[in-house]
Amino acid sequence: MKILYVSDTWQSLNQVLYEGAEEMNGMPAFVLVLKRLLAGGHDVSMILYDYRKANATRVYDIRSTWFSKVHVLDHVYVGAASGLRKVVYLWPAWFRIQRAVDKALKAGGYDFVYGQGPLSEAANAAARRHGVPFGQRRYGDSTWTLAQLKGTLYAKVSHMPESLSFRGRKEFMVATQDGSGVDKALRLFFRDGKPPYAFYHWLNGYPAYESLGPDPQMPQFTTPYLLYVARVETWKRQTMAVRVVKALRDRGVSVHLYYAGQVIEPEYLAEIEHLAARLGVGDLVHYVGIFQNRFMGHYAQRALACLSMYEMCNLGNVFIETFASGAVTVSLDDGSLDGVVVNGENGFLVKDVDAAAAVIGRLLADSDLRERVQAAARASARADFLPWNERADREIGLIESCVGRR
Repeated sequence: MKILYVSDTWQSLNQVLYEGAEEMNGMPAFVLVLKRLLAGGHDVSMILYDYRKANATRVYDIRSTWFSKVHVLDHVYVGAASGLRKVVYLWPAWFRIQRAVDKALKAGGYDFVYGQGPLSEAANAAARRHGVPFGQRRYGDSTWTLAQLKGTLYAKVSHMPESLSFRGRKEFMVATQDGSGVDKALRLFFRDGKPPYAFYHWLNGYPAYESLGPDPQMPQFTTPYLLYVARVETWKRQTMAVRVVKALRDRGVSVHLYYAGQVIEPEYLAEIEHLAARLGVGDLVHYVGIFQNRFMGHYAQRALACLSMYEMCNLGNVFIETFASGAVTVSLDDGSLDGVVVNGENGFLVKDVDAAAAVIGRLLADSDLRERVQAAARASARADFLPWNERADREIGLIESCVGRR
């Protein structure tokens, strides 16, 4: 197959595009499907759209052996804005994406256009004009949450690419089932919740962990420790984990916190460090940079607990990966993990910082409890999630079926 990807330039993709990295640290749902398409001998070209206008002055440094097989045809810079200023950036970028897709499809030979992220909907009309099937991959989405907070009209207008994406006719949409409510958002656009395309609300997969030992580039972790893996940005709420460490110290227990992830908001990293110092736990709180994915299982398995206290939803890739590795997870009880975590059996769901500290105190006092939860987590992960290779192949199967019907 010859496939045209129209994709957001994910933050982790920047590492491959501009920094000469072999691998992306993050976005496995994106990278693993793409890798398997390339490994299967399919021809993949790509048109990128980019909300980081600063990237326009950067020069590609692509050295990745697998990504070098992708033909990058165009790179459209959108720019980031909020409120009504979004329109200033959105529509010119929308039409630039359409023109780029038109140009590629006029050259002929494409079997499928695969949109990644909401703004890729701009490619849909061009694909229809050329008679090429279009499918779309959506990830986490805040439309439903925003509608609950500020009303449906505000959510639709302020999230115009998302709104157009939900409405547009296409072959299929695959959305990540991560608790953010993409399935619920459909009801804002279709009364019966049934769109004019096949909709798949799928869980992400889990990787097969190898016993690689510690990452030689990481410092040695002092036990007992808590682990928090997430991009460093406000809604990931690492500050709550700092407060858990403070609550434990107030109980006479000193537990180290190691948090890792790409720094998206440098000012938030400074806020975390300032909070730890102000609460008197600066000696226990450590930022350790970015985990290479293949080493994360080692640290997750050995942690007293892996914390997840995100603002919007907690059923993300990090949860699935650490859960499948046999880690003890302590997560906010926000509803996103209902049906996956049975509180006290294969993980813990807590309402606040004090409840999290109480659970961690129990784990410190009862090693048998920790071992039971770890074993139950591994078993549950294999019952509830697919290995990534199988999960990726299901997605590729959708593309192949569309091309076969053409």
